[in-house]
Amino acid sequence: MTLFDNYNQLLDKLDAHLAHVHQQYNTHIMCKKSCIHCCVANIRIWTVEHDFISQNKNPNTCLKESNASCAWLNQNGHCQIYNCRPIVCRLWGYPILYSDTDYFQAIQSTTSNAQKPDQSQFTVCNHNFKSFISNNNFPSSAIIDSTRILTPLAVINQLYCKETNQNSNQRFLLSAC
Repeated sequence: MTLFDNYNQLLDKLDAHLAHVHQQYNTHIMCKKSCIHCCVANIRIWTVEHDFISQNKNPNTCLKESNASCAWLNQNGHCQIYNCRPIVCRLWGYPILYSDTDYFQAIQSTTSNAQKPDQSQFTVCNHNFKSFISNNNFPSSAIIDSTRILTPLAVINQLYCKETNQNSNQRFLLSAC
């Protein structure tokens, strides 16, 4: 068993689920592989994700200087780490439900003034699922419950950090990979 087996299994499950959602709702998803609307700077990732990307990215990739967009976008706007991109990049754009705790923990590490919401939060890229957004009537099969992704990711990160003697509370900027 390698250090990244658990993480790879989570990625496989997530990718399979997203492929199913994409197949079922393809006409409602405008974001495609080269869509960069959500590729912003200052994304924070877990230690296991940082190390996974560092070990799996093409060694010939280079970062671009940018304060607004992701540093991993090349001059043509294509993601240079697409095949090993972190979970947040895989999820973004799809309808995601964050419970109070999940949402708070997810944003707490990326903002200094995070406020714990009073109820569950729902997010989706405004380019996708437009007819569902206008009706506020999303099919449950299209919604991704973040608890089913973030909780296993947190556990996998804890196990990985324990095995590699790293601080499991540390977050890295995606551009630091």
